[in-house]
Amino acid sequence: MCLGHGLNMQNNLIIYNLETDLESDVLAAAHDWINEFSKIYDQVLVYSTRVGKTNLPLNCKANQIGGKSISGRFYAFKNLLKSIYTVSRLEGHKQVFYHMNHKAAIVVAPFLYLLRIKQIIWYSHSKYSFGLKFASIFVDYCVSTSSETFPFKTKKFRAIGHGIDQEKFNAYNREEFDSVNKSQILASGRVVPVKNIEKMVNEIVGLNLDLILLGSQPDPVYINKLEKISTSSKVKLEFVKPIAFSEIKDFYLKFNFALNCTPKSVDKAILEAAMCGCIPISDNINVLKATGMFDYWINLSGVLPTIREQLELIFKLKQSEIKHLSQTISTETSKRNALKNTIYRISLLFG
Repeated sequence: MCLGHGLNMQNNLIIYNLETDLESDVLAAAHDWINEFSKIYDQVLVYSTRVGKTNLPLNCKANQIGGKSISGRFYAFKNLLKSIYTVSRLEGHKQVFYHMNHKAAIVVAPFLYLLRIKQIIWYSHSKYSFGLKFASIFVDYCVSTSSETFPFKTKKFRAIGHGIDQEKFNAYNREEFDSVNKSQILASGRVVPVKNIEKMVNEIVGLNLDLILLGSQPDPVYINKLEKISTSSKVKLEFVKPIAFSEIKDFYLKFNFALNCTPKSVDKAILEAAMCGCIPISDNINVLKATGMFDYWINLSGVLPTIREQLELIFKLKQSEIKHLSQTISTETSKRNALKNTIYRISLLFG
C-alpha cells in the first residue's frame, strides 16, 4: 500500500540521515528504516552523510552528502543545496523525514517550508541543540521515543516509540538455552562516559556478576579508568568489540539480563536486547517504560526498586519465572518499539 491523495500521483519520501551502511557499528539499523518506508512509498530518496554497503529495494536510492572535515562540510553544504533543487523538481507528492540529522534540516527545512512540503524530524537524545531548535521552526512535527528523550518542549512534539526490526530482534530461539545465566550481565552500546559504566560496576559489586561490555571503545583513557575500577572493585569486565549487525541477535540470546545506566535517553541497544528476551535492569524510567519493566515493578511492589534491588529480587525468582518474564518483556518491548509500528505512526502524521 502506498500513501497518497491521488490515483496517478507518485508518492515520494526524502530521507536525510547520518549513515546508510549495513556494516556500521552504530547506525546499521537506519537501513531497516529505509526498507520499511519503501513498502509505503513509490520512491524513497536518501541523503546520507556517509553511504557504505547497502542492499536497498529498487525504489530506493542512497546519495552521499559528505561532511566531517572542513572541506567535507563545504562539499556537504553544496550537496544539500543540490538536494533542495532535486526535491523541488520531483513530480507527485513529497514528504521529508530527517532521521537524527538535524544539521541537514538546518539547511534544508527552511527552503522546503517555503515550498509547503511536509517535514518531520526524528531526534532521540536529551542533549539540547540550538540547531535542532532552529530546525523545529520549519518542520511539521518533531518525534522521538518519549517526551523525556527530546530536549525541549514544543507543541509539534509526538512520542512514537523507538523503531527496531522485529524480524531481526526477537526471542523466538531463546527456548534453546535451557539454563538461566546468573553469572553474567550484558551492557551493549559504545563504551563511553555517558553510559555511566562506573555506576554499573558499583551496582553489581559483591553479586558475583561479570559485566560484559559489547560495543566500540573509542576512548582509551576511559577504558584504562574502567580497568582500574574493575581491579579495585573485584568486578570482572569483559570488553567485546562490535559484532556484525546480522549476528548480534545470537549474541543477545546468550544472556538473560541487560544493564543500562544512561540517564534519560533510551539507547536502542537496550531495547534490541530486551526484544531478544534480556530482562532490562535500569534506573532510567524511560527504558523501563519502553520495555514494560516499569509496569512489572509497580505491580510487584508499588515503587521502583534501585538497580541493586532489581537484581536481588529477580535472582530470587525461580528459573521458570525468569523465563516467563523474559518472554513477557520481549513481547511488550516489541509492541512498543517495533519498526513497522513506528513507521505506521510516522505515516499517520504525514497524513
